[in-house]
Amino acid sequence: MPYVAKFSTPFRAAEAFFDRCAGLGQFTESRIHDPAILGLACKIRYEIDPENEHPANFTGHLRAILHDGTVHELTQNHMRGESLAPLPDGDLERKFVDTALPGGWSKPTVERARVWRTKMFDVGAVAAVTSFRR
Repeated sequence: MPYVAKFSTPFRAAEAFFDRCAGLGQFTESRIHDPAILGLACKIRYEIDPENEHPANFTGHLRAILHDGTVHELTQNHMRGESLAPLPDGDLERKFVDTALPGGWSKPTVERARVWRTKMFDVGAVAAVTSFRR
């Protein structure tokens, strides 16, 4: 069931609303049964824009209609992390950690990789990458 949640746009949007992120760490049995997330996910609809630039560019548009009829909209002209909006080093590092831990790496291994990244172009550092094999 957590696998299916990864590909549910309403679930991912609701999860991101509550958690302010939607990383691999959110995919647990308890999270996919969270009544608050499921309640909001049931209210989310989406449409695929036939004029979207995908795959040349990843864009997005969000429209939220509140109970009182107020409409809030947000347009994203390109995806964060792509060439038009590269991630700052700190964000990239957080993304790595948020992916590696749920992916099964231990905290010490993640820390070794984080330190290695800062020196990866030093002579001899390339050979050290084999230490991350499982």
